[in-house]
Amino acid sequence: MIIYKYIGQKGAIKTIKKNAVLLNFPDAYNDPFDCAFFTNEEERRKAFDLFMNYQCFKEFYSYLIKGNKPVTKNKLLAKVQKKSLKEIAERITNEKVYKYNLEISGYYNVYKLIFRKNDKELKKQFNIVIDNVYKTIRQRLLVSCFSLNNDSILMWSHYAQNHRGACIEFEIEDKNFDSVKYSKDMYDLKLSELLGYIFGGEVAKEKLDYEGDSLRFVLGPLLTKSEEWAYEEEVRCVFSNKHRDERIFSYYKRLLLKMPPIKRIIVGCKADRDFIKDIKEVSGSIPISQMKIVDGEYKLVEAPLNKTT
Repeated sequence: MIIYKYIGQKGAIKTIKKNAVLLNFPDAYNDPFDCAFFTNEEERRKAFDLFMNYQCFKEFYSYLIKGNKPVTKNKLLAKVQKKSLKEIAERITNEKVYKYNLEISGYYNVYKLIFRKNDKELKKQFNIVIDNVYKTIRQRLLVSCFSLNNDSILMWSHYAQNHRGACIEFEIEDKNFDSVKYSKDMYDLKLSELLGYIFGGEVAKEKLDYEGDSLRFVLGPLLTKSEEWAYEEEVRCVFSNKHRDERIFSYYKRLLLKMPPIKRIIVGCKADRDFIKDIKEVSGSIPISQMKIVDGEYKLVEAPLNKTT
């Protein structure tokens, strides 16, 4: 797949020198809807039911299996089956996912009495957990953006320093690069499924790392944008900031992604002589061209640049 990175003058020189692109956290993007998390009411209720079920299991397992018993209400505790709790915990550890358990739901009233919980408090706790999950995701994931086209007037205006910057071409074959989908509706995150794996990881003592296969739970919101952005024909790569991929390296407290060799460099139609000179000095054998305005049309076309002049 051929992709293009629109970029300003300083960024272009650094990208060419390092053969690498900057990775940003989702909060760095200018669209407030970009990488936003949305869950419909039905799915949110389903997620709360799973949360309630897990809290009940977790508290009883902690007190009855790990020996952290309360000093009171032993008669109530006697109603909870230790054997069942051990079997559930073993199953969760093996599968690394927490699933809603009907037997656990039968202990809700006992749980609320012993641990002095009420629905209002539990819903507040649930909202805090969800906010922390979303915050963690946005602080853990790194994104870099590309386009499938190199002649978009808007892209040159918005991302290449008002046509003064450059557009850098790469050819990639990588599962971490995906095309953005454009929609009139926000992506509906399957929150209950995500929580199931987070809770399962807690029991198995293996936290969800948002790397590899676990990225699939959160890629939807990162790869879905409003139809109004469709002209970008965007492609994104997504990594975790804890990723140990050898292509990711630190540079002046920023994380960069090593890219395949640059195939071509295109400078904007308003690029000045000094920038073109700098591009020629750092480009080596990479072909260079410049965008030109077509007379009488709202259109840009490429023209090769002679490196010797």
